[in-house]
Amino acid sequence: MTADKPIQKPRGPIKELKGPTVVRYDEATRFLWGDSEGGQVNDLIYGGGSRISSFMYTLPPGGSFRTSKVWKPKYDENRFYYVYQGMLVGHEPETGQIAVAHEGEAIFWKGDKYHFCYNPGQKETMILDVWAPGGFPLDLVELELSLQKPDLEEVVNGRFDLLGQWPMARPEYEKQSWNNGDMMTMTRADCLHVLTGEDNPLLVDLFCSTEEFTNGYIDLPPGFLSDGESHPGDEALFVTRGRLNVHLPDSHDWFELQEKDSLFIPEGVTHRYCNYTHEPTELFFSVVPKYK
Repeated sequence: MTADKPIQKPRGPIKELKGPTVVRYDEATRFLWGDSEGGQVNDLIYGGGSRISSFMYTLPPGGSFRTSKVWKPKYDENRFYYVYQGMLVGHEPETGQIAVAHEGEAIFWKGDKYHFCYNPGQKETMILDVWAPGGFPLDLVELELSLQKPDLEEVVNGRFDLLGQWPMARPEYEKQSWNNGDMMTMTRADCLHVLTGEDNPLLVDLFCSTEEFTNGYIDLPPGFLSDGESHPGDEALFVTRGRLNVHLPDSHDWFELQEKDSLFIPEGVTHRYCNYTHEPTELFFSVVPKYK
């Protein structure tokens, strides 16, 4: 595929997320985003809803995506990249801001920004991609949107303005970066830790919680059955390790998910996380717009 003959949109059907929906890894619609000029990305589109989508992309070892004449990675959104496998280098080419995340870490930013990404590691990088506001329109033709975006005039490859001041300038740099919505790395140590449930309290690690979305992570011990909970927003979850069962007590639905499978749970639907196995289960989730 070359820049002068791009594919307009995914060829396969994309599941519309309305009611509770399981999408298996093998069922996700594949789409090769980008071109030879800016780099190509392996997209896995699990489904699209009006407020939230289930989405993953991967980069091969040494792979990257930047910008080209027709593909322009510039979006006015809250964006959250969770590194499920490998490592990721995020780059704001207009400012030189760079963030690096390894497995179990994330990169978060806000606002109308160009962004590039690189995989300098030896493994395929797999990213769980969340953005808000907005879901994934099933009839989206991204190339039409790209043609309306301004060209990138200059690429800055680092915060060279901080040379001679590092690490003394780090506190002020981090404060300004958070205030500006610049790309920042988030680790488990940065999470807001909360307990949900009364009979069976469950530890939930929240990487970020804004007015637009909440993104978090749960380690479910062997044999653990959580209390029922619901959210005033739509939830999309991915199993990142082990096997997960989810029970919807009001409808008596009982779902079983394996690693890399996704489940969509609409706003207000009570659900319980269950680990019926003798090994740990881990899951990543997003709720749009409100978690509580």
